[in-house]
Amino acid sequence: MYYVAATSPKCIYSTPGTRTLQAVRQRTHHTAKSAMVTFTARRSEPEMLPPARATPRETKSLSDLDDQRTLRYYETVIGFFRSNALPGRPDDPVKAIRAALMEALVYYYPIAGRLREDGAGRLVVDCTADGMVFVEAYVDARLEEFGEPLLPPYPCVEELLCHVGDTRAVVGKPLLFMQVKRN
Repeated sequence: MYYVAATSPKCIYSTPGTRTLQAVRQRTHHTAKSAMVTFTARRSEPEMLPPARATPRETKSLSDLDDQRTLRYYETVIGFFRSNALPGRPDDPVKAIRAALMEALVYYYPIAGRLREDGAGRLVVDCTADGMVFVEAYVDARLEEFGEPLLPPYPCVEELLCHVGDTRAVVGKPLLFMQVKRN
């Protein structure tokens, strides 16, 4: 099992290194047991993932709905996925997701750009092909160790996310930060 954590407008880069953490998760469903999880988390240096091929260089305006000041922040999503490795085929979700994202950025090229304000203070997407932030994380624990069912709040959630700094500062920063974990 592995996870993908993505943060985009609506974790400044994390400092790579190793930290050992202990997490206690209170089970709220059917039992009062708690699970103690000890793990070491290491992150790679953040890398910019550009589109796989050249993309148009243009500026796109946001709709009135998307340009509301109350929506100018980064929203985080965490997804957990079971590995489906086949015999004889290596299971490397990080490599597969990295390649798929670079290909997807060709077709969804505005995501590889940056938000900026026009002269009237409205947000526009400057399609620069600068790319998105990608972080590879290594954790010496399996998600099953965090308890079943795996529901929020997640223990040590800060370790599941790459850091973007001030989540209300979206102008000039990558539109998507993603951290993928493997053991």
